[in-house]
Amino acid sequence: MLNISKTKDTTSVVFVIGNETKIQASKGQALNYTGDSPVMYLLDRPSKRYIVFSWRYSEDWKLDGKPPFANFGVTNAYNISDMKRNTLYYERFNIYLIGYLLSGIAFIFLIFYILMKKSAPELVYNLPFFREPHSYKQYHH
Repeated sequence: MLNISKTKDTTSVVFVIGNETKIQASKGQALNYTGDSPVMYLLDRPSKRYIVFSWRYSEDWKLDGKPPFANFGVTNAYNISDMKRNTLYYERFNIYLIGYLLSGIAFIFLIFYILMKKSAPELVYNLPFFREPHSYKQYHH
């Protein structure tokens, strides 16, 4: 199953391995939720014990801060017997957010530097951290 899932999308099919001929499908229940953002969902408590998502498995989706277990190694599943807040959150977004903020600050700093260099180059070059590097000839006579 895991080898097949590396090359094919197995989230929409069922594989039966072995000699089992009587398979009882459990009756699914639609999950009611509210999407606060693309990375946070508030879930209504279902009557079933487990929630299984059709998204590919990612341990970064946390339900009330708890990681999922792998449903057949392919999708996220959660045991909701001790679910309290009903919040599903993609925690990796926090890492991305820090990167976005640092990139934005660096971009603003670069624009400021370019504008200052064009409008007041003498001011820019007098700042200790903006000084132009000395030429190679000045150090080696």
